[in-house]
Amino acid sequence: MVDRNTFMETLRDVAEIVRTSATPMSREDVMAYFKDMDLSSEQEDMVFTYLSTPHEEEIMPETETEEEKQEEINDEMFDSKVFLMYMEELEGIPDYSEDDKAKMYEALIKGDKEIIKTICNAWLKTVVEMSKACFKKNINIEDVIQEGNMGVFLKVTELCGSGYEGDLEASITKAADEAMRNYISEMTGEEDVEEAIAGKANLIAEAQKYLTKLNGKEPTPEELSEYTHIEREELDDIMNIINTAKK
Repeated sequence: MVDRNTFMETLRDVAEIVRTSATPMSREDVMAYFKDMDLSSEQEDMVFTYLSTPHEEEIMPETETEEEKQEEINDEMFDSKVFLMYMEELEGIPDYSEDDKAKMYEALIKGDKEIIKTICNAWLKTVVEMSKACFKKNINIEDVIQEGNMGVFLKVTELCGSGYEGDLEASITKAADEAMRNYISEMTGEEDVEEAIAGKANLIAEAQKYLTKLNGKEPTPEELSEYTHIEREELDDIMNIINTAKK
């Protein structure tokens, strides 16, 4: 089974190489970067299609007011030429009934690899709708959608022949949502901020234990600030987070 994290990291790296390459890259050149992943022919098709799709390079400018309505943001983010072209392509994809989807899912969990592409295509419109709920400004919505599509593809491939008995649609939805949100977190740096706060919280907790053992009493905020080299104001904020989490 292809490692999801390694695959997504490689995909993004190769996407940047393709974007900045002076000459178009052939399928053979592109797939050489994935030679150690043992991809199926369907996975190779999906990868090459993704990397061949043009993405807009410009970043959406910051708006002048923070009170902009959600409807206005939607118009701004979903009005790019690439997005509109993509939506035109999706018009040719049929809408499947619940019975049709149930039959496709049944074939999937029994191991029908040929149904993978059909199911992934059936999810394309759903992923677009899901992207509207999690996108943020300064992120190319086309990239967010492609991340969601890849999340669907990886999950559907994983479920093929698995005999899965749970809520298959919920599982695929979760995979697409996580793929898009993780990408947005990486692009906006939110994940780094959260990890930095968690690291400082651990540092403060360890400092409390050490200073209590050393001095025989709970350290004051001033002592913690001096020992950890964290500014008092920031330390107080992190302490509030720690105390709230304990309640």
